Amino acid sequence: MNDLDVTVTGWVATKPVVRELAEGKQMCAFRMAHSSRYRDAAGQWKDGATEWISVRMFRAGAQRVGQSINVGEPVIVSGRLKTNTWIDKDDAERHELQIDARVVGHDLTWGTASFVRHIEPKASDADEEARDEPAGMPDSVDLPDDEASGAHDATGSTEEDDAARLAV
Repeated sequence: MNDLDVTVTGWVATKPVVRELAEGKQMCAFRMAHSSRYRDAAGQWKDGATEWISVRMFRAGAQRVGQSINVGEPVIVSGRLKTNTWIDKDDAERHELQIDARVVGHDLTWGTASFVRHIEPKASDADEEARDEPAGMPDSVDLPDDEASGAHDATGSTEEDDAARLAV
């Protein structure tokens, strides 16, 4: 099956809600809005139509998204787009755009953010494939021997070098 993968920018419109599903997995759900802008014939900026999109994030990412984004913040969402259709209480057919997100993050063209990486405890080999961490991400970084031995100043000397110079 070919999924329709999309990346959308917009603004968080509803408070993200994290809930536990029957299978024990977590899901975070929120709505986002995207309004297009264009210049009219006079060169003035005009707001176009607003698209409302429901976003769902599953598994380990759900909790992190729920803790990280708030109403009114600019976000980038990438994932599988689909249309939900249902009959409402007035017997009218309703439609909703929905993204099952693989990635959710702040849109840094509008501000700044800081990142704190959550390192999961080491999983057994059988669980390794089920982790939600991107492939190739190291758990730690090994420093070269010269950097691991001490702190360098702007000249490249270590604390030990400085102490030896002062002792002379």
